[in-house]
Amino acid sequence: MNRAPLMFADRAAKVPAPFAVSGGSVSLEVVKKAEKSDDLVVRLVEITGSAAKCELRTALSGVKLVETNLIEWEELGTSEFRDGAAELSFKPFEIRTFKIRKA
Repeated sequence: MNRAPLMFADRAAKVPAPFAVSGGSVSLEVVKKAEKSDDLVVRLVEITGSAAKCELRTALSGVKLVETNLIEWEELGTSEFRDGAAELSFKPFEIRTFKIRKA
């Protein structure tokens, strides 16, 4: 019942991560399907208590970034990914939620 997963050496898939965050002290905490649509939801958190800038990158094409409130009901603004990346700014300990929507 509590067996380790079966793994084969040198058989790992070469699939890029759908989302990645670089720069600053921002952590990608959640990736999930939206509650009331087919959008994906990503939730980012500034984790050190200082203002930060980061870059959210995606391997998905033809998508835009729609900021929402925490319960995903109210849309707060829209941004475009440029070359698969979006620049974001955070206040100390800020939590931001985004829907990834087909453009």
